[in-house]
Amino acid sequence: MCLNTGFAGGPVSVKNSTSKELLARYKVPGHQIYVLGTFDAGVTVLDQQARALNLIWSLVEERTVLSRVAPRKDLAKPRAERIAIIGGGFAGLTAAAGLLRKDVEADITIFEQRDTLLPLQQGSDSRWLHPHIYDWPAVGSLSGAALLPVLNWTAARASDVVVQILGEWKKAYHDWHEQSKRKLRLYCNARHVQVHEIGSDRDGLRIEWVGEQRDPQDGIAAYAPDARHGVPRHQSVNTGSSESFDIVILAVGFGTERDTPQSYWRNETYAQPSLDSQRHTFVVSGQGDGAMMDLLRLRVSQFRQDRILGELFSGERALIDELRRVQSEHTGPDAKQGLFDALETVSSSHRVAFEAVRARMSQRLRRDTEVILSLQVKKFSELFDPATRRISFQNRVLVYLLYKCGGFFPSSRGTDCLEKENEVSEERVVRRHGTRRDEVLKSVLSPHLYDVIEQMQAKHDGGYFLQPHIPNWTGGYFGFPGRADDAKRLPEGTKSAWKKEYLPGPTALMATAFCASLAGALRHGHNPSRRLRVTLHRVASFGGQEVLQQACNYQGVALERKDESGIGRTFPIHMGTIGLAFYTRRVIRSLPSVDPGKLHAYMSSPSRRLRESTRLMSTKVRFVIAIPILEPTDPGLHSPPSAVAGVIYIDSEADDFFIDDGSLKGIVWMAKGFLDGLQALGKTPLERLSNLAPPVRSSSQVETSSIERDPFDAAAREVLEEVGTVEPPVTAGPFQLNFDYSEFVVQED
Repeated sequence: MCLNTGFAGGPVSVKNSTSKELLARYKVPGHQIYVLGTFDAGVTVLDQQARALNLIWSLVEERTVLSRVAPRKDLAKPRAERIAIIGGGFAGLTAAAGLLRKDVEADITIFEQRDTLLPLQQGSDSRWLHPHIYDWPAVGSLSGAALLPVLNWTAARASDVVVQILGEWKKAYHDWHEQSKRKLRLYCNARHVQVHEIGSDRDGLRIEWVGEQRDPQDGIAAYAPDARHGVPRHQSVNTGSSESFDIVILAVGFGTERDTPQSYWRNETYAQPSLDSQRHTFVVSGQGDGAMMDLLRLRVSQFRQDRILGELFSGERALIDELRRVQSEHTGPDAKQGLFDALETVSSSHRVAFEAVRARMSQRLRRDTEVILSLQVKKFSELFDPATRRISFQNRVLVYLLYKCGGFFPSSRGTDCLEKENEVSEERVVRRHGTRRDEVLKSVLSPHLYDVIEQMQAKHDGGYFLQPHIPNWTGGYFGFPGRADDAKRLPEGTKSAWKKEYLPGPTALMATAFCASLAGALRHGHNPSRRLRVTLHRVASFGGQEVLQQACNYQGVALERKDESGIGRTFPIHMGTIGLAFYTRRVIRSLPSVDPGKLHAYMSSPSRRLRESTRLMSTKVRFVIAIPILEPTDPGLHSPPSAVAGVIYIDSEADDFFIDDGSLKGIVWMAKGFLDGLQALGKTPLERLSNLAPPVRSSSQVETSSIERDPFDAAAREVLEEVGTVEPPVTAGPFQLNFDYSEFVVQED
């Protein structure tokens, strides 16, 4: 089970973790079994997906699984060729998609005990999924895109997110199936799945199961078990089998919920007004995010996590900043005690703003419900302390506000007692008491394998298998096959469309319009038979690093087919001319009449690192220029982490083409007008369109201050110049190129 119940206790510390160290957090000692996310407390769908991709990154980088592009000496050795993934939920399916993207030389079998992939969230219309909202009020927490390299999704009802994910899975499978000779099987209704150790040393693994083989593309159509890639047929047939596997990934989730037949993901009517005009009393029992969510849905009209935050805190910039400070002190592995008292202090020190927020919450209280919150702790304030809480920060703030409005009654008298005393019918008792994690593992593992896991958990106070949800892979990592070191050995032809990450459609449209207009202006006087290229890179954070992402295909003159496939590619911020512009915060331009051979040699040198990041610059290029789009460097006046919003890039193969200072000033003014227009647009309510700061989900950001040497060195000065006579365009304040579709427009102050 994958409850979207937020983050409790903060991220596992993973600063400078190697792939070997990270892999140890998943591996069952003595066996090639990897436990995925089962023991982490309070996780979101996005967190589970990130843990899955961290696992695949570790397996690939440690050569536990190999890609078809691995060196021959590695492929000649014994290797894992049969991988089983037990669980077809978000974590299991994301792990499988990661393996496909890395083009591993192994056959993959997925086992799902229910009738379809992503079974818990299928048809769940009463639950809303948002990738980052549990990080509120952190910067980027309102951004609606998950920003994942595989199986990406945007905020929506759980049932709609399922549709998005299955669509992404189908594309990933199709791309892999077109070029791979390996096999992928899917078994649904796999009710009997048993993992046993085999061999004299108990280091081998065998799985026996009974299930229905399905079409891996969607998990719906039945497939004949004896066909290589399957022959569709109309009726599913259960088959029993027993096979050996080299690696088993346990993505079994958290098991069924305790003390209730009503799953968190099943549709109910808690958030809907009563139709019989009566005021009903409910008892909500639990101390986690699931209970808090149902409390809020029962008491706040038209409640949705992301929307209510925007509506309550709109215009309260100072209050939000103070809550961010409180969040930094009272979340994470070193969280302080006394969050309730800290919120009391905030309500006093920011009395006017807090009272305005409280009044807005009070106006939203439902009049057809009353809720008693059944707790184990004696005092309500204890619910906010690290020792007892399993609630995300944003839900604690919302529940605190609801408490200050008198919106519910806390009680420690016991759920059964409250039910009887208040004559509450059973259908109005909501129990959120967690899940049976141990039972689901025990049901699929042999006694020996389960004992190993149980012993390791006991030895390490339940923390042996805790896994980080902060990405450890780098931007673009899942956009090419093999390990990071394999990238430089890949054919040049593959690099025009690799290392891609999510790019919002509206952002691509705006970038295309700007670059096409700029290219049109530059066409005048340019040789029509020689190539001219113009593009825009935005600064974004993907995986474990900040990157430059190509926001549109090249626009210009005499373009080649490969110039039409670069949109969405990511580049390290130290790479090429655009990297120099990023670090120096200056316009970087090739010298007048530069020797093309010297320019090509410099761009091919290790210092610019083009070979591992993109295809090499054409030897025909005679001119290049990179113009950074800057933000103010003052704290609070730029979107973190860096104060660079993007880089405009232009190159030309024409012999006599050069952008002098006069023409450059015109381009800068054009860019400034473009930015001013976008910033003004951001202050205007747009229907289903927003430009929110994206989240920075990384513990290993590369900061400009970490570069010890001058990036614009003597070698660069032989072919390039820093333009000191023309200043780059600068925004008026925090800015990001992240226009995207949204279910609603949030006022982000």
